[in-house]
Amino acid sequence: MLKIKWALIAIMLLAVANPAGAAGNENGGLFHKKVQLYNGKRSDPYTVFYPIEITEPGRVTFEIKVTNYTHDQVDQQKRHSPFRWYFVDSRFLDGKQPMKKSTFQEWAQKANKYNPVEYIAGDEIRGVYRSLKNLSDSIFGKKKKKKLPAYYRRGNAHVTLADGRSTPPHYDIDQMELMETQGMYFIVLDNYDTQLAPEFEVKISYPGKQQYVDEALQPKPMDLGILQMGQRRGSGKLYVTLQNFGEGAIPDEVYARKGKSALTLMLTVDGKSWGGVTLAGLDARKRLAKPGGKVTYTFENLTLKDGMKITAALNMPRFEDTNRRNNRMNTTASVKQELKPVTQPRPVQGQ
Repeated sequence: MLKIKWALIAIMLLAVANPAGAAGNENGGLFHKKVQLYNGKRSDPYTVFYPIEITEPGRVTFEIKVTNYTHDQVDQQKRHSPFRWYFVDSRFLDGKQPMKKSTFQEWAQKANKYNPVEYIAGDEIRGVYRSLKNLSDSIFGKKKKKKLPAYYRRGNAHVTLADGRSTPPHYDIDQMELMETQGMYFIVLDNYDTQLAPEFEVKISYPGKQQYVDEALQPKPMDLGILQMGQRRGSGKLYVTLQNFGEGAIPDEVYARKGKSALTLMLTVDGKSWGGVTLAGLDARKRLAKPGGKVTYTFENLTLKDGMKITAALNMPRFEDTNRRNNRMNTTASVKQELKPVTQPRPVQGQ
């Protein structure tokens, strides 16, 4: 009798849409979930997998990490890490043919009604087992096959651990591949360690609008605003102080943006655009990344004249700011007498 302890099959349909229809476009869809895996062994790994339906060409980006073990806690003498993931198309279920589209979607629908193990037929279990074993042997085995299975798309035998860092891998799907696979893919996680029970944090971004995120992983609201603006004593140069008023951290990705997509502090002088500075330019140490963080930037190249009307404003493309009312501030320059700083009024309770 075939042993199927590994076959706790978790199924969640991720409908993916990419209006732009081109690989590498900005991703609006998100799958962000914690997944617990239990003990397995090399000949019988504990495995879970999630079907992902891709409906348009685009880029899938994977951030997959084991959060409950560090490198010191994992036996480094093993040839390979016991924690693995791979991205495959639906042919991995029997090793040859794609699933029927109706069956693929039926699996996703049934996952909301039944224990997933109950509706996986015996023949399907055997097919999955054979394909997973062949895939594992091809990619991670001691005697690797010369050619990977056709259904294999992306994978990693060295999952990032709690104390590690890595550049998120990605996989681009073009129109030709989409037609071949009919958009039916799976993300597969497994563990063959007999003692360790890893908790994966799986974050997959994809072209589309739908999001499936665990409540505990929901991003906290971000609120970046202008706290104060005024003139430096002595030099008289204009300064602007920004603050992270929100509960959420500002991601590194926002700091890395360039060009039109960059978050920018802009100045308007006497009704005309003067220019500005990007978030990375004004906050190189990323003090604003943490809630409550502040940073002050001085516009050294702006020569102030008496009575000059100045507006500072945050230009924030693709940034979900929860309070746009603190993104702008006005002042009038004073050369002859000291200008009192303009400070953002405290928000009224309940707003």
